[in-house]
Amino acid sequence: MNEERDIFLAANLGSEIARLLVAKREHDSERMRGAYARACAIIEELEAQTDAGGRREAAMLKAVLDDLVREKPLFTIQPKVLRAYFLPFALRALTKEGMVKIV
Repeated sequence: MNEERDIFLAANLGSEIARLLVAKREHDSERMRGAYARACAIIEELEAQTDAGGRREAAMLKAVLDDLVREKPLFTIQPKVLRAYFLPFALRALTKEGMVKIV
């Protein structure tokens, strides 16, 4: 488990989920499939190199991701909630790279 790498991957996962949400809103199935595939690959990478707790969280994220692409979703998750979940990872990744300074 590498914390910096995991934060970077989680931030990228958030970006892919944001892309998927935009594509879904715009009814663009091709872009949805692409974002979904990239997000799944990131989840698999996170899952492969984490502990049992991380694997459970990855499984929950995968379930949410799968639900986002269902024609009739089972979950009621607002896009703003998903964006809020991933925002701290993005901020930490950007702060680490010196792109954002939190004061």
